[in-house]
Amino acid sequence: MLWIMIMVIAVASMATNTYQSRLKHLEKKLKLEQELIQNQIKLEQIKHENYKLETTRLRLELQDDLNKAPSKTELLDYFEQHNKKKSKKKRSYGVD
Repeated sequence: MLWIMIMVIAVASMATNTYQSRLKHLEKKLKLEQELIQNQIKLEQIKHENYKLETTRLRLELQDDLNKAPSKTELLDYFEQHNKKKSKKKRSYGVD
């Protein structure tokens, strides 16, 4: 009978140690998952900030390009002059 009691105590002790080890493992796993999620959130915030900065930069570049672009009347004048030059060249070669 003493032998059975000793075995029960030993098995209970091993089960308790195993349970505690499992709990410690789960705690470490949850902490790592929490860190991973926090890092992913930081990464997404950085990506979002980068997106906003890139969008602003592109908008400013577009505005700059639009400011440098010729006006509608300038373009029409250029094409009229260009077409006049072409028509003069055709006449000088005798091509109708």
